[in-house]
Amino acid sequence: MSKKIRETTKSEIESLLDNSVFTKYAFNIEYNNSEQAIFKVVFTSTPVYSFEVTYSPQMSRSYVGKKDLVYHVKCSPGKYFNEVSIVEFKTFEEVLSHIGIWTTRIFNELREGKVSLSHFQNTIDELKRDFEERIRNNEGNDKGEYFSGEQVDEYKNKLDDILAKMRELKGELELNKSELEKVKLEFDKLKECIEILPRETWLRSAGNKMIDLMTSFAKSEIGQKMISSSVKGFLDI
Repeated sequence: MSKKIRETTKSEIESLLDNSVFTKYAFNIEYNNSEQAIFKVVFTSTPVYSFEVTYSPQMSRSYVGKKDLVYHVKCSPGKYFNEVSIVEFKTFEEVLSHIGIWTTRIFNELREGKVSLSHFQNTIDELKRDFEERIRNNEGNDKGEYFSGEQVDEYKNKLDDILAKMRELKGELELNKSELEKVKLEFDKLKECIEILPRETWLRSAGNKMIDLMTSFAKSEIGQKMISSSVKGFLDI
């Protein structure tokens, strides 16, 4: 039977991802999705990059008849190769500390250009298709409906998180001060009208605006990956 993760541990995992070079919106997290699986993290813009944790009991070397848990981490990219590597840990704390190592590997791979640049355009095209499909599926359901106070705060926080990460990585993203200011102004406009516009109208406007900003400012490959992942998380696609 799969070990159930506490909510505080889930928050810790999200915090570790959010404090990496990316944001937590760059990843999809699944908990207890199969027997003996604890959690799995996928880098959404490049799904071959994943971090999956399982466990198995093994006979203790210290106490006869006692079984210890061993945690297995399957992650890609691995230490030396892009293929999945498997690492074993004796404590869950060691598992969590390995998340930062894994996200750094992804960053280094993107920075060194190991991921095809053509994948970015495919990501953009897929993002546009998914976004339009979401709007079509919700047409009629959201018509005339407005965001709740909680939803307003959530979307404003997401915008703030993306802007903060862009500022932190402005060198890697190859953004200058005026470009960052333009992003901030556009985000401020979105935040100002979120309580005025119906939900469907705001989402359509925000989604297209985010995609436009992404394609305008994502010059470097690491920038393309970071921003596209953030946008997908922002739109909850």
